[in-house]
Amino acid sequence: MQKPLEIFIEQEQIGRVMFSVGQEMLFTVDSLVSIHLNLSDPQELSKSVNFTWDLTDDDIEDVKAQMDNENNNDDLAKMIDSIETKLETIRSNLSLSSDHPLTMINSYKLIFDIAEQYSIEKKLYQTTMKKDSQWHLIKSFSQIQNSPYALFIKGMNRRFIELAYGTIYHIGPQLLNRTDAETEVANYFYYFYSSHELIENSFAWDSRIYHHYMELLRSSKQYHSLQSISNENYRLNGREYTRFVTDVVAYLLRAKDVLNVGLKEILIDITDHNSTQFYAIISCIYLFVLILCSTFFILFIRNAKIKDESINNCVAMLNSDSELINDNQQQQQQQQQRTIYQQQQNLPPYYQFIDTISGQIDNYQQR
Repeated sequence: MQKPLEIFIEQEQIGRVMFSVGQEMLFTVDSLVSIHLNLSDPQELSKSVNFTWDLTDDDIEDVKAQMDNENNNDDLAKMIDSIETKLETIRSNLSLSSDHPLTMINSYKLIFDIAEQYSIEKKLYQTTMKKDSQWHLIKSFSQIQNSPYALFIKGMNRRFIELAYGTIYHIGPQLLNRTDAETEVANYFYYFYSSHELIENSFAWDSRIYHHYMELLRSSKQYHSLQSISNENYRLNGREYTRFVTDVVAYLLRAKDVLNVGLKEILIDITDHNSTQFYAIISCIYLFVLILCSTFFILFIRNAKIKDESINNCVAMLNSDSELINDNQQQQQQQQQRTIYQQQQNLPPYYQFIDTISGQIDNYQQR
């Protein structure tokens, strides 16, 4: 069973991987749009695309190394392996000169679905906890699809997809035919609004974190363009939208850091609080055992004293009885001696008569 802080670290690793994948998708789609509009040369962009691939691979390798050091579960490793397999398939089949940007968006959406499905299916925290001031936050980890970080990852993924659709919508609308235009524009605004809602809700679990998020939102440049972008009839030109995308990516990175710091502080506080409670319980148990042992020791000493007194009384009684017996024996002996003496006094002296053959001669003493 994973602890809350371990769950947070795992979600942080997933967020790092998906942020790199989102940047790779954005640059690839932007390159395809530029090539289809004859704004860039495929040969020149090929090197830049390969560079973004290397950056993504480096981040994935760093996460895998961190997983090995922290002994993470096998499910996360399998999920990252699946992402690597999908990336390899996309890259090997990529043709900058012929692939359509929408095809590339749909291919990367499969990777985002893998991460989202992993978060929904995995039960990361199963335990009964006492409700406290942070109960609403910890309870959210019991259903990971509703946890703050999972909401943020889902919102971030959709924000990258929205930016990718926006690249076509704002820079290359002519790449959309009449059949696909209505559907893809609807997809763009769906991801636009749903991503904002998910990201904001991910910060709403704690007032302190939400306060820091609102400060970030007000200070970021992309905030001032939201009202304009939300108007479906408004479009940015290529340069404006490129700056807007750059600001949004920077905002996502900073928002991820705000959530990282806020959640980590809360989870560390909860972990320390639980540890303090644990040691307090252990101390109480130790004190109870100590008092119990002391009570038994006192009772034992008391019983031992009572036994000693009983033994002494018994010995005294035995000594008293022995003295009485000795006195009685002495008195009996003295009585017997007096009786024998009296009997001896009553016997005639042996010399007053002499037994002979012819008879008894009495009074043989000379008179």
